[in-house]
Amino acid sequence: MQAQRSTAPSGQGSDPSLGRLGLLAPVFLAGVLLARASYPSPHPDFSHVPFVVAVFVLPFWYVSGVGRAVWARWYVALLALQSVVTFAPFALFGAGWPGGVTGPLGGLLLLTLRTPRNWVLFVVAAAADLAVRFAVGLPEVNPDVAPTWVLIAYADSGIALYGLVRLSEMAAALHATRSDLVDAAVAHQRLAGAQRLRAAVVDRLDEVLRCAALALSGVDTAPGRARRELERAGRIVRDAAAEIRRNLPAGPPDPSGDPVAQRTGVLAPRIARFVLLATLVMFGVLNVLNVAYPDAGVPVPSPPVVLAAVVVSAAIVLLQWRHSAAGTRPRGWRWTFALQAVLTYAFYPFVGSGSMTLVAFLAGSALLLLAPRLRWAGFAAAVLSMPTLVAVAPLGPLPLLAWVLWTGYVAGVAAAWGLVVYGLSRLTGVVAELVEARAELAELATVREQLRIARDTHDLLGLGLSAIALKTDIAAALLATDPGRARHEIGELLAVAAATREDAGAVPTRPPRPALATELRTAAEILRWGGIEVRGSLEAPPLPAEVDAALATVLREAVTNVLRHSRPTRVELDVTVAGAGVGLTVRSDGACPQSDGPGQGLANLRDRLAAIDGSLQRRHTDGRFVLEAAVPLPVAAGSLA
Repeated sequence: MQAQRSTAPSGQGSDPSLGRLGLLAPVFLAGVLLARASYPSPHPDFSHVPFVVAVFVLPFWYVSGVGRAVWARWYVALLALQSVVTFAPFALFGAGWPGGVTGPLGGLLLLTLRTPRNWVLFVVAAAADLAVRFAVGLPEVNPDVAPTWVLIAYADSGIALYGLVRLSEMAAALHATRSDLVDAAVAHQRLAGAQRLRAAVVDRLDEVLRCAALALSGVDTAPGRARRELERAGRIVRDAAAEIRRNLPAGPPDPSGDPVAQRTGVLAPRIARFVLLATLVMFGVLNVLNVAYPDAGVPVPSPPVVLAAVVVSAAIVLLQWRHSAAGTRPRGWRWTFALQAVLTYAFYPFVGSGSMTLVAFLAGSALLLLAPRLRWAGFAAAVLSMPTLVAVAPLGPLPLLAWVLWTGYVAGVAAAWGLVVYGLSRLTGVVAELVEARAELAELATVREQLRIARDTHDLLGLGLSAIALKTDIAAALLATDPGRARHEIGELLAVAAATREDAGAVPTRPPRPALATELRTAAEILRWGGIEVRGSLEAPPLPAEVDAALATVLREAVTNVLRHSRPTRVELDVTVAGAGVGLTVRSDGACPQSDGPGQGLANLRDRLAAIDGSLQRRHTDGRFVLEAAVPLPVAAGSLA
């Protein structure tokens, strides 16, 4: 037999609502402790109370979340100790040992052992409890219902404890692993992005490298073949450029990568429904038995009254199920809540407080349905109604000790199981909300990563692909007139293609951070390859890292657009630093009309600059193209070298 290793952290995370819901289990235990310590058997004193408290020490330790590693390693010894403190007091108190005090043992069995062994031992503990009570004497309730009462008191406590703790652990696990899910979604998207980039760019560049190598080998011996290979390389690289301009559309996030959400999303409602339904049914049965078999001194009701008790108890159970299972306030809740209150107290005038077992459900409904400013007042009113009605019982006042014990018992029962009803309903909703929130976070992270990959692919690979296409044209044109120069151009084509291929492989996994100084030199070199005169500043001043990378990307996209949409003879590149910020200007002549159309590249650049409070302006007049980027330096002034 192995301990059930809980994956939930000991705390409830940073969400305060989770922290409050995590208190439900210990508060429930406190209510059960009050009920069992106040068990209404004839006790001459309170000597049994320390023994009852001892029964709850280990359960309180477990639900606190502290020392779960100790529980995982020593669960056999700890369960044995819980069994001793649960059953040993029978030797001292006999039939006076409180009923239902074995419930915490049952809860710990369910929580610490693996299924199905935990349920087998849960049943074994119930049988042991009943067997010992037959040996020492049954509790002082009606003998006809005492065995059933013992089993219900045990099962209700154990199953309720199990449900509250397991659901709160699920909620905490979901909350704590949100970042893990986001990381997994981003990793999945990066893998998908790498696959799309390989198909769109990397594989094409591999083919370009093969064509260029064949062309290089045939410059002197087979110039016709070399030309065909260069033309083929040009077509391939232009197809790749067209593909990345379509932004490499990505698919939706993969939901199969979230096993925590899958497990909790399935188990949480199942556990809650099972525990809640078991609690409702058992309490409903107990309420019928209390009416049909009242305490000594109370007249036995007639069969019609018992039948009415069955109908009323079933109606209350159904009303409570409606209030708890809806997830929100159901339609007409005010009427159903009022009807539940009337039915709860309907048999008090006939059989006394023993008929008010289901007041616990009324307390739970008050927490679920009433406005925040009223819910706890309604809960307290329902809980306190039981000791109040005991005090004015129609059978006459009770002795002081008996009244104190009975008051604590009924108040503890009402409070504990009212919290169970509320907690199971709320925890199930919280788990569902967390599953949905995790999915939304993962989807948002996926979409952001899709956009990042598409933007970086467009902005950072466009210039390299344009340079490769330009090199294929230049080399093909030189084959017939200057084979030596053609050989040199093909060699540079190979170098640029290899570098661009490396950049394409890096985009999905590690976002490139280009340097402005490098981009200025590269831009000037590529423009000169095309016979374009380059003027202006080619030295970059020291800038904050984010500003430098953003302007480098702007420059790369601007030069790509110049080569793609213009037939320039001269391009001016200027970087200026003033007190308020830094500016980058790119001017070219020979601009073609199609450059006026909107493009994804400029939209990407505006987004990049907006992230650092920068701006981008584009002008196209009289055959001249001007692009101006401006970024205020105070945003990152502390990062200046």
